[in-house]
Amino acid sequence: MPPVFISHTREDAGFAEILARTIAGAAFKVYDDVDRGNPDGSYCDADTAIRESLAVITVLSPDSMRSANVSYEWAFALGSGVPVLPVLLGAEQHDLHPRLRTLQFLDFTNESSRPWDSLMKSLRKLQSVERPTTLRVPRDAPPVIQRAAHALDSVMEEDRAKALASLSQMNHPSLVGVLAEAVKHPVKKVRFRAAALLAQHRDPRAIPALREGLRSEDSGIDPRMLGCIGAAAVPALLDALREESRSVRFGAAKELGQIGTPEVLAALVERLQDGDALTRQTAACGLGSAANPRLIPALLNARHDPVDQVRAAVVRALVKCADAAGDDKQVMPAYLEAIEDRYDQVAVAVADSLAKSGDPQAIAALVRAGLTSDIENVGSFARSALRKLGAAAGPALRDAAAHADPKALDFAIGLLADIKDERDFPLFIDATRHQDPEVRRSAIYAFLDTRVRQAIPVLIERLHDPIHRVREAAVYILGNIGDPEAVQPLIECLQDEELAENAASALKAIGTLEARIAVGTWKNHAI
Repeated sequence: MPPVFISHTREDAGFAEILARTIAGAAFKVYDDVDRGNPDGSYCDADTAIRESLAVITVLSPDSMRSANVSYEWAFALGSGVPVLPVLLGAEQHDLHPRLRTLQFLDFTNESSRPWDSLMKSLRKLQSVERPTTLRVPRDAPPVIQRAAHALDSVMEEDRAKALASLSQMNHPSLVGVLAEAVKHPVKKVRFRAAALLAQHRDPRAIPALREGLRSEDSGIDPRMLGCIGAAAVPALLDALREESRSVRFGAAKELGQIGTPEVLAALVERLQDGDALTRQTAACGLGSAANPRLIPALLNARHDPVDQVRAAVVRALVKCADAAGDDKQVMPAYLEAIEDRYDQVAVAVADSLAKSGDPQAIAALVRAGLTSDIENVGSFARSALRKLGAAAGPALRDAAAHADPKALDFAIGLLADIKDERDFPLFIDATRHQDPEVRRSAIYAFLDTRVRQAIPVLIERLHDPIHRVREAAVYILGNIGDPEAVQPLIECLQDEELAENAASALKAIGTLEARIAVGTWKNHAI
């Protein structure tokens, strides 16, 4: 049997003790709050006891009427759905709080005529009645679920949050019914959290609360929760495509694409022609999420959209659908157009697909984009794709290098250096004498880890380059190649204060006797 909670002040402890003994003598359990012992003034222990009580008997005397603790306890009980029985002990009815005056109270002020029988009758009546809650809890629900359901009616947000956290850890047939009731709770946060938990069970009863949550700020509701429910949530997700929140619209479109029924895809395709650019963009994102090859014709028709962001979304969706089809021939002309698009995200979207295709036209287009595009992001992604191609990109890179301006030639040499094809060594050697210092420097570094002896004369020549960073590169690569032919020129570099440290390191790497002696002499002289 749930206990009876007696709320009173220390000044009324004598009467409270009589009250407790009398109630206990009538076979009721009693919780007396006077010794709960919270030195920090918190009500945690009392809160738990109140929620688990059959009723709260509030002793109302002139002292208790001024007590913050007593006021808190009866208010907390009412907010938690626990019955409150006011017992007057010298307090006047007209002095009671308006909320207490609405309750049925008993006057125990006169010691000779105290209504004990009426009090016991009230307690027995409460004992025979199940406490009402906002939720209709199945009678076969375990006590832990019933307690959590009761706690959802607490006036304390923390209690409600703990109850929902507790429900999220449970697995009982009655749980879904309790959550279905909770999505109609008067408190929004309870509705939304219960709906999120119910969505995990793919229960359509969560849809109205989830849809409400998507309209609310800071609700914690995500379109993925509707997506979990599946086809039944399609109308709500389509409706969410009109929300002001961009994240909600894109999230709803993604979930619709993953549901991917013919009716859903047709609705998204229709929105590709909508007058609102954001609607077209979200529709394209949803179609990309579907990754269905049958969508390719509709996406090809939409790829020339006048709005950059829409065009990028369409092309990204096209890539996903073509990848799912495993055949890029149908979309290759669109890819070749896209790599030259004025909006960088359109070009970026197709760079990897062009590289994977291995098509000569595609590789040539990547080379053009990588070496000549004035949009840095495009050039960067194109060069990254070309690196993945490796030797397959060599012919197109060599052809482009022959006609490239200094900046493009610099990039071409860098990419060809990664391939390490001997056919490119003459190009690198010639480039070490190029008028542009960055080209000369890139050409020098192209011999890194190659051990190409024919490069040594031109590298030695560059030890006298007018640009310090070029001379520094030549010193480093000569040390990396490690040929003794470079020892004497490097010894001469020990006299150059700007190159001495690097030259000493290169000589140590070559490691001949002459090189070691020169380094030792240089160190002694430096000291």
